[in-house]
Amino acid sequence: IDGLAKKPRLIVATPGRLVDHMREGVAKLDHVTFLVLDEADRMLDMGFAPQLNEILRGLPSERQTMLFSATFPREISDIASKYLRNPERIEVGAGHSKVIDTVTQVVKEMKEDDKFNCLVEALEEREGTIIVFVRTKHRTERIAKQLEKKGHSAGRIHGDRSQSQRPNTLNTYKESTIRILINTNIDARGIDVANVAHI
Repeated sequence: IDGLAKKPRLIVATPGRLVDHMREGVAKLDHVTFLVLDEADRMLDMGFAPQLNEILRGLPSERQTMLFSATFPREISDIASKYLRNPERIEVGAGHSKVIDTVTQVVKEMKEDDKFNCLVEALEEREGTIIVFVRTKHRTERIAKQLEKKGHSAGRIHGDRSQSQRPNTLNTYKESTIRILINTNIDARGIDVANVAHI
């Protein structure tokens, strides 16, 4: 609130918090000339469409808007057509769903109770570093502890880990001190780790 009262040139915010400040009259956006929506698809996945619409309605129509998204689902297209004028679309890479030729994908269907044993089998069959993505913070902790009990070196990254714990764990993984990195989708994008053998 103190920062917004100083009329900063740049505001970085999550949609929900920004809407709160707009409603309280603390964040006045009537002079905004640039808007950046980063990871727009993730914001929509997390249910922020109503907040994004409210923010966009509260901005001047004369502005430049930049929308960044790893995927382009219908909801993103709807927002783009509603709030952007003559947008220019720039795609980076060979395409959204094309898998690199050197990547092999395998899908296994199983009961919930069989997942952990199947994971252990997969880890023991394969060599090299591994990243395991799971849905919840609780599951991240549980799987990491279960793997450690079975003699595997595993680190964990999720939203309850501190700002210092996350990079420390990632660096330990990069240095091959731990072989397995268990995490939620907090690290699903933007991490740069060379030579990951399996995900």
